[in-house]
Amino acid sequence: MHFQLSRTQRVVALVPLLMLFLTLVQTAGGPGFAPTATAWAQQSPNPPADVDVTIKTEKEVWYLQPVWLGIGAAALILIIALLVAGSRNTTTVIK
Repeated sequence: MHFQLSRTQRVVALVPLLMLFLTLVQTAGGPGFAPTATAWAQQSPNPPADVDVTIKTEKEVWYLQPVWLGIGAAALILIIALLVAGSRNTTTVIK
């Protein structure tokens, strides 16, 4: 059985192979190709810079997040509504 592929199907079939080839070429760093990251770092030596990194970490507790406050408020309203409905005198007296 012989299958004929259209030009578009052939190009689409070759894209993964082309991507693999380009990845191998870039990691190999051969002559005439794009230099790798280590080759680039070796070509341009820069003096070390003084960097001050400040990371501000805040511990936010889960029960102060707006979603949980909303869930808590809805639960409180539901409990109050159930208590009010349960405390009604719903007994019917027929004389």
